[in-house]
Amino acid sequence: MTFRTRGGLDACSLAFYQEEDIGEDGVWDIWRLEGPSFVWHYRGAPHVHVWVNVASDPGVKLNVS
Repeated sequence: MTFRTRGGLDACSLAFYQEEDIGEDGVWDIWRLEGPSFVWHYRGAPHVHVWVNVASDPGVKLNVS
């Protein structure tokens, strides 16, 4: 499987979350890039945390929402 077989960047969405704004500076510290079989979750508080899930089948259930 390649990234293109799952829709490429056109099938992805990017979300930002305002909760846990470090320093209340208006810069969102939590974001998530998600596609049919790909999730990249980033959180900058209380420390940097990155969670990545890549699957060959988009039917795979995620354990993190």
